[in-house]
Amino acid sequence: MPPRGDTLLNASARTVVRHVFSLCTILFALPTYLALGARFWWVLDLATHFCVFYAISLLPFVAILLLAKRWRLLTFVSVAMAINVLQLVPFYSFTRAPAASATLRIASINVLYNNSQHERLLDVVRQESPEIVLLLEVDASWDSTLATLKDEFPYSLIETRTGSFGIALFSKLPLEDLQLFEIGSSGIPSVKATVRFQGTPVQIVGTHFMPPMGGMKSSLRNEQLYATAFELARISRPCLVLGDLNITPWSPFFRDLLRKGNLLNSQVGFGIQPSWLGVLPIDHLLHSADISIHERRIGARFGSDHRPLVVDFALK
Repeated sequence: MPPRGDTLLNASARTVVRHVFSLCTILFALPTYLALGARFWWVLDLATHFCVFYAISLLPFVAILLLAKRWRLLTFVSVAMAINVLQLVPFYSFTRAPAASATLRIASINVLYNNSQHERLLDVVRQESPEIVLLLEVDASWDSTLATLKDEFPYSLIETRTGSFGIALFSKLPLEDLQLFEIGSSGIPSVKATVRFQGTPVQIVGTHFMPPMGGMKSSLRNEQLYATAFELARISRPCLVLGDLNITPWSPFFRDLLRKGNLLNSQVGFGIQPSWLGVLPIDHLLHSADISIHERRIGARFGSDHRPLVVDFALK
C-alpha cells in the first residue's frame, strides 16, 4: 500500500493534468466560436479560414472526452467540430456535370512578382494548355515572359505594376470588349472581356482582391467583393470571375459574394484544393448558374507562393 503522501501527490497530479487538458480543449475549440463574429472584426474574419485544421485538431479531443465521459466539455467541443465539418461537407458531395460536346480551359495564376522561375511558369502554362490565362502580380521583370506568351496567345491585355497588383489576360480565342477597370476604391486594376464559346458570349472578369491584413485593407477587400457582386449580378449572359480573391469559402463575406452576385463556387464537389502555400484555397473561379464545371484542379508549383488554378467549363 503506497504511503498516504504518495496517494495525495498522485491525485494532485491527476487534477493538474485534468485541468490542463480542459484548458487545451477550450483553447482549441475557441477559434471556431470566435469565427462566428467575423462580420464584427477583421481579426475574427481571419479565424474563419482554418476550419479544416480546426476539424482535424478537435477530433482527438472528442475521442478522449467521450472515453472519459466528460459530457459538458464534450458537448462544447462537439458543437465546434460540427460547425467545421458542416462547412466542409459540400466540397466533397459531387454530382458530375453531364458530358459536354466541348469545354473551355481557363487558368488563374498568381506568379509572385519577385519569383525568378519564369521559364518554369511557361512550362506550366504549356503543360496545362489553357485557352485563357489570367496572370497576377506581374511587374516589369516579367516583360520578356509576357512577350513570349503573347506569341502563343494572340489576344491579350497587360498592365504591369510595381509590387503585387499587376495583371495580364491572355487568350487563344478572340476577346471582345477587352478592358482594364477598377473595382472599388483600392486602385487595384482588374480586367474584363467577352469570349464567344459555341457562339454564346461569356463575360470574364479577372481580379485580385486586397489582402485583408488590417482593418483598412479588410474594408477595401470587402468593398471590392461587393462591387464585384453588383457588377456580375447585372449581367444576363453567362459569366465568371476568377483570380486571387484573398478569402476562403468559409468567410461570411465570401458567401455574400456568391449570394449577391448570383454566383456558384467551382470548388464545390472537387475538394478543398488549397492554392496558397498548400494551406488555404484563396484562388477562385466563381460562375453563373448557366455554366457547368467539368474539371477543377490545382497545378504544379513553379516558385510562387500560389499554385495555378485550372478549370474546364462548358455551357449548360
